[in-house]
Amino acid sequence: MNGRRTIPLIVAAVTAWFAITLVVWAIRPLSDTVPIGVDYSLPARKRVTSTVQCNTLFESPVRDAAPPPSFNPQPGNAPPLAYQRNPCELVHRQAQGLFYANVAVLLLVWIGAGWFFLRGRRARGESRDSVLATSPVAA
Repeated sequence: MNGRRTIPLIVAAVTAWFAITLVVWAIRPLSDTVPIGVDYSLPARKRVTSTVQCNTLFESPVRDAAPPPSFNPQPGNAPPLAYQRNPCELVHRQAQGLFYANVAVLLLVWIGAGWFFLRGRRARGESRDSVLATSPVAA
């Protein structure tokens, strides 16, 4: 395949990839699995996590202002179970970074394809002008 056919296919594929990720991934709510500590109430001590529903990456608050769930009370002097980090912030930040990277790739492909076609058009125009200028008919 020559460049005249390959470049539009690449542009179409990257644009389709962007559209698919936008519809399937970017506009859907995210979720985050957050460590909450070691559960000492179990027969064998175990590290436990909590899954939190987050907003989409386009929404400003990373999650709804719902109160945190109540976790199993811990026996004796064991530390209580609590979120080890702020839920949804890391997932939201990473999702936005990935989305910005996708937008950057899309723009680079579009700009590159435009440059390729403009360069080809100029080269064809210059070669026609040089042929006409050297032609005995044009003189």
